[in-house]
Amino acid sequence: QEIRTKFGAPITVNNWHTGGILNLSGYRPPECKLGAWKSQHKQFAAADLHQSIMSQEEFKAFLIGNFDYFKKYGLTRIEANTVGWTHIDMLYTGLNYLYEF
Repeated sequence: QEIRTKFGAPITVNNWHTGGILNLSGYRPPECKLGAWKSQHKQFAAADLHQSIMSQEEFKAFLIGNFDYFKKYGLTRIEANTVGWTHIDMLYTGLNYLYEF
């Protein structure tokens, strides 16, 4: 929610409950075959963010540029080379910047 508030525009994680097609962009149960078996999604520590206000690269730059604000909520990593969404998670890195992997 803090990302939505600071961004000032809608960000969707899952929307299946309103008839959309997104249902595994947040938590994934252990038996889910999507992603790695130790995925941060399966630890309640990741989300794939969908927004339509700016390009994906601009959105990543927004997250990176506001890292000092978001780190207090546990944000540590952002995935490179995703298409149509931006993956963020809270896997501990020990770094004082948003690690792009």
